[in-house]
Amino acid sequence: MNNEEQKFQQFVDSVRFEDAPNEAHRDKLEKQVLETWDHEQKYGDYVEPVSLYVRKLAIAASFLVVCGLLFYGIESMFIGEQNYVAHHPEKEAIEQIIESEAATGAEKKQLVAQIKDVWNKISARDTDALVAVVEADETAYALRKWAAKYVGKYGGTETLNALESAIEQMDITNPDNPLMIAADAIRDRLGIDSTPEPEPQAVPDANTNGSFEAVPEAD
Repeated sequence: MNNEEQKFQQFVDSVRFEDAPNEAHRDKLEKQVLETWDHEQKYGDYVEPVSLYVRKLAIAASFLVVCGLLFYGIESMFIGEQNYVAHHPEKEAIEQIIESEAATGAEKKQLVAQIKDVWNKISARDTDALVAVVEADETAYALRKWAAKYVGKYGGTETLNALESAIEQMDITNPDNPLMIAADAIRDRLGIDSTPEPEPQAVPDANTNGSFEAVPEAD
């Protein structure tokens, strides 16, 4: 080492750097670290491993519960439909309705729901509501015919008038139409003759040029 290098080394050794930690600066850094940690815990995506594990278990348990309830609901609905038909007082009629519509799956569930609704109207003897069922073209024919049976059983003259008005407005002539079936059943039960009365014939005037010739007076 030459003289110049030795002098430079002595100068470097004589320099003293302040490397002791500043207490105020250290407190500031600690505060920033804690604030950043709290913010990440509240708003960040960081999740502690234990919390994440517990959350996964909760999600899995919820999924199993939902699947179980769904399966139970479907199974109960299916069993409920079977029991409803099996113990119904109109079991044969309902089975014929389902068979005639060839309903399966969701269509069968919907049809059974409609049957329950119609049966509630039948049980209440609500002829007005039953007439609405008979009139509904979008309703299954077998179901309309079933409702027509009870309209004929419970309906009176007012119901018959409503049926005849609907038949006239719709220009129905088919005897197998549920409206016609219901109207005929009421007439039979009430003993009302459905044969139209003949139109009155005009009587020709004997003093005109009609079918009768005028008879001359005797002298």
